[in-house]
Amino acid sequence: MARYAATVKVVAGITGVAASIQEYDPYYSGNNGTGTNMTVMLLKRNPTQWGQLGWMKSKIDNGTIQRQVGIEYYISSSDNRFYFWPGKTIGTYTPYKIYYQAPIWRFYAYTTELTAQALIPAPTEYQMFGETHDLADQMPGGINGHALFKFAKY
Repeated sequence: MARYAATVKVVAGITGVAASIQEYDPYYSGNNGTGTNMTVMLLKRNPTQWGQLGWMKSKIDNGTIQRQVGIEYYISSSDNRFYFWPGKTIGTYTPYKIYYQAPIWRFYAYTTELTAQALIPAPTEYQMFGETHDLADQMPGGINGHALFKFAKY
Protein backbone atom coordinates (compact mmCIF):
# COMPACT_ATOMS: atom_id res chain seq x y z
CA MET A 1 0.00 0.00 0.00
CA ALA A 2 1.40 3.39 -0.99
CA ARG A 3 1.99 6.12 1.56
CA TYR A 4 2.71 9.56 0.19
CA ALA A 5 2.80 13.30 0.69
CA ALA A 6 1.48 15.04 -2.39
CA THR A 7 0.00 18.04 -4.09
CA VAL A 8 -2.77 17.04 -6.49
CA LYS A 9 -5.05 19.09 -8.72
CA VAL A 10 -7.54 18.45 -11.50
CA VAL A 11 -6.85 21.02 -14.24
CA ALA A 12 -8.84 21.31 -17.46
CA GLY A 13 -6.56 21.44 -20.49
CA ILE A 14 -3.35 20.71 -18.57
CA THR A 15 -0.33 20.22 -20.84
CA GLY A 16 2.55 19.74 -18.43
CA VAL A 17 4.02 19.44 -14.97
CA ALA A 18 7.58 20.23 -13.86
CA ALA A 19 9.71 20.58 -10.75
CA SER A 20 13.35 20.57 -9.72
CA ILE A 21 13.45 17.59 -7.39
CA GLN A 22 16.15 17.13 -4.77
CA GLU A 23 18.10 13.94 -5.34
CA TYR A 24 17.94 11.96 -2.10
CA ASP A 25 19.02 8.47 -1.01
CA PRO A 26 16.42 7.16 1.46
CA TYR A 27 16.65 3.95 3.44
CA TYR A 28 14.90 1.20 1.49
CA SER A 29 14.56 -2.26 3.03
CA GLY A 30 13.89 -4.09 -0.23
CA ASN A 31 10.91 -5.87 1.37
CA ASN A 32 8.72 -4.76 -1.53
CA GLY A 33 9.64 -4.31 -5.17
CA THR A 34 8.15 -0.86 -5.63
CA GLY A 35 10.37 1.11 -3.25
CA THR A 36 10.48 4.84 -2.60
CA ASN A 37 10.35 7.79 -5.00
CA MET A 38 9.97 11.53 -5.59
CA THR A 39 8.18 12.27 -8.86
CA VAL A 40 5.97 14.48 -10.95
CA MET A 41 2.99 12.94 -12.71
CA LEU A 42 0.33 13.69 -15.28
CA LEU A 43 -2.72 11.46 -15.33
CA LYS A 44 -6.20 10.99 -16.66
CA ARG A 45 -9.14 9.24 -15.06
CA ASN A 46 -11.78 6.77 -16.28
CA PRO A 47 -9.80 4.64 -16.83
CA THR A 48 -6.90 5.84 -14.69
CA GLN A 49 -3.70 6.12 -16.72
CA TRP A 50 -0.53 8.09 -16.01
CA GLY A 51 3.01 9.13 -16.81
CA GLN A 52 5.34 9.53 -13.81
CA LEU A 53 8.93 10.83 -13.77
CA GLY A 54 11.60 11.46 -11.12
CA TRP A 55 14.02 9.48 -9.00
CA MET A 56 13.12 6.01 -7.78
CA LYS A 57 14.87 3.71 -5.32
CA SER A 58 13.46 0.27 -5.97
CA LYS A 59 13.97 -3.24 -7.31
CA ILE A 60 11.68 -2.66 -10.32
CA ASP A 61 14.41 -2.58 -12.98
CA ASN A 62 16.10 -5.94 -12.42
CA GLY A 63 15.32 -7.15 -8.89
CA THR A 64 18.38 -5.41 -7.40
CA ILE A 65 18.05 -2.35 -5.14
CA GLN A 66 18.99 0.68 -7.24
CA ARG A 67 18.47 4.43 -7.10
CA GLN A 68 17.70 5.63 -10.63
CA VAL A 69 15.94 8.22 -12.75
CA GLY A 70 12.74 6.46 -13.70
CA ILE A 71 9.60 6.78 -15.78
CA GLU A 72 6.44 4.80 -15.23
CA TYR A 73 3.97 4.93 -18.11
CA TYR A 74 0.83 3.17 -16.88
CA ILE A 75 -1.67 2.33 -19.61
CA SER A 76 -3.35 -0.62 -17.86
CA SER A 77 -2.57 -3.40 -15.40
CA SER A 78 -1.42 -5.47 -18.38
CA ASP A 79 0.62 -2.63 -19.95
CA ASN A 80 2.70 -0.88 -17.29
CA ARG A 81 5.99 0.39 -18.79
CA PHE A 82 9.11 1.41 -16.87
CA TYR A 83 12.23 3.11 -18.22
CA PHE A 84 15.41 3.74 -16.20
CA TRP A 85 18.63 5.79 -16.38
CA PRO A 86 21.50 6.20 -13.90
CA GLY A 87 20.61 8.20 -10.79
CA LYS A 88 21.68 11.83 -10.47
CA THR A 89 24.08 13.14 -7.80
CA ILE A 90 22.67 13.02 -4.24
CA GLY A 91 21.92 16.49 -2.83
CA THR A 92 21.60 18.19 -6.22
CA TYR A 93 18.34 19.28 -7.85
CA THR A 94 17.24 17.82 -11.17
CA PRO A 95 14.61 19.60 -13.27
CA TYR A 96 12.08 16.96 -14.36
CA LYS A 97 9.25 17.74 -16.79
CA ILE A 98 6.40 15.88 -18.44
CA TYR A 99 4.88 17.70 -21.38
CA TYR A 100 1.77 16.68 -23.31
CA GLN A 101 1.42 17.81 -26.92
CA ALA A 102 -1.40 15.79 -28.48
CA PRO A 103 -1.02 12.89 -28.89
CA ILE A 104 2.54 12.66 -27.49
CA TRP A 105 3.66 12.54 -23.83
CA ARG A 106 7.30 13.76 -23.55
CA PHE A 107 9.53 13.14 -20.52
CA TYR A 108 12.57 15.33 -19.76
CA ALA A 109 15.43 15.45 -17.25
CA TYR A 110 17.13 18.82 -17.59
CA THR A 111 16.48 19.62 -21.26
CA THR A 112 17.10 16.08 -22.51
CA GLU A 113 14.08 14.20 -23.79
CA LEU A 114 14.25 10.74 -22.22
CA THR A 115 11.34 9.18 -24.10
CA ALA A 116 8.11 10.02 -25.89
CA GLN A 117 4.95 7.91 -25.65
CA ALA A 118 1.55 8.20 -27.34
CA LEU A 119 -0.96 5.68 -25.96
CA ILE A 120 -2.63 7.72 -23.19
CA PRO A 121 -5.15 10.45 -24.14
CA ALA A 122 -4.95 14.02 -22.82
CA PRO A 123 -4.19 14.31 -19.08
CA THR A 124 -6.70 15.86 -16.68
CA GLU A 125 -4.71 16.06 -13.43
CA TYR A 126 -1.21 16.64 -12.07
CA GLN A 127 0.48 15.25 -8.98
CA MET A 128 3.85 15.98 -7.32
CA PHE A 129 4.78 13.63 -4.49
CA GLY A 130 7.14 11.63 -2.36
CA GLU A 131 6.02 8.05 -1.88
CA THR A 132 6.95 4.81 -0.14
CA HIS A 133 5.28 1.41 -0.24
CA ASP A 134 6.39 -0.16 3.04
CA LEU A 135 6.34 1.10 6.63
CA ALA A 136 9.90 -0.26 6.98
CA ASP A 137 11.13 2.21 4.33
CA GLN A 138 11.99 5.89 4.67
CA MET A 139 9.86 8.55 3.08
CA PRO A 140 12.06 10.94 1.07
CA GLY A 141 13.74 13.35 3.46
CA GLY A 142 14.75 13.00 7.07
CA ILE A 143 13.83 14.31 10.50
CA ASN A 144 16.11 17.33 10.18
CA GLY A 145 16.36 17.58 6.41
CA HIS A 146 13.35 17.36 4.17
CA ALA A 147 13.74 16.42 0.52
CA LEU A 148 12.37 19.28 -1.58
CA PHE A 149 10.59 20.15 -4.79
CA LYS A 150 11.63 23.57 -6.16
CA PHE A 151 10.20 25.66 -8.98
CA ALA A 152 7.16 23.39 -9.20
CA LYS A 153 4.63 24.34 -11.85
CA TYR A 154 1.93 23.01 -14.09
